[in-house]
Amino acid sequence: MNIVFTEKTTKADNVWNTVIKRKEGVVFSVHPTSSLSKQGRSEVFVISEKKEILKNKVDISEFSNNNNTVRVQVWRQKNRFRMYIDGKKAWDLPSAFGDANYNQIIFFIGTYKNSTDKLFISNLRLAEAGEDKRHKLLETGNFTTNEILFDVNKAIIKPASFKILDELGKVLAENPSVHVSITGHTDNDGNDDANQKLSENRAKAVAQYFQTKYKISSSRLETYGKGESEPLNDNTSAEDKKQNRRVEFVVVQ
Repeated sequence: MNIVFTEKTTKADNVWNTVIKRKEGVVFSVHPTSSLSKQGRSEVFVISEKKEILKNKVDISEFSNNNNTVRVQVWRQKNRFRMYIDGKKAWDLPSAFGDANYNQIIFFIGTYKNSTDKLFISNLRLAEAGEDKRHKLLETGNFTTNEILFDVNKAIIKPASFKILDELGKVLAENPSVHVSITGHTDNDGNDDANQKLSENRAKAVAQYFQTKYKISSSRLETYGKGESEPLNDNTSAEDKKQNRRVEFVVVQ
């Protein structure tokens, strides 16, 4: 199965045919068998000004004759192309997409020997992605969020926080050389000393989540608390207080 991201140029422009017929394009494929191994195979190549400027291939254990149903996710963020197979990253190309208006997606297959060799697509979805929380930490060196929620006056993480924690946990798992500091902040409700201790414990709870679920070594995680000492605003409204109850991540190595 081949998938093409390209620019539709005419009303009759319905078939990909050969890649060099398009000025710009990003093409990737998934196949359950490889001639060199028993694993599946994915290939990607990038066309710019009708020239092939990048081509690569990789074996993928997630897609094979023994496991022939997979979930494929493709994510475009500006020039960046990422592809995941059953949640595992297969491709991450920072400069795959150029300045073209990529307004067409084409699916096509080559020849196949038997009718049983056909590939079927289901549950196809197109969506606009939100902020790239997973990679903002790596690209900017810091990330602050008030989406990590805790029980009132406690360091118990609410289940609604698991999504963003999992996004960050995967980044740490995929980048074992990265060390981060985790700093908790509170609003100004309550006692100063109690808020200081609460912010420290909440930072430790976040670190413990990464250690337990993603096996991140404690040596890669530093935890701090600043209580109510560094507010982002005057703490005069419920919304102000919500913004101040935050967790800050900074890459330290």
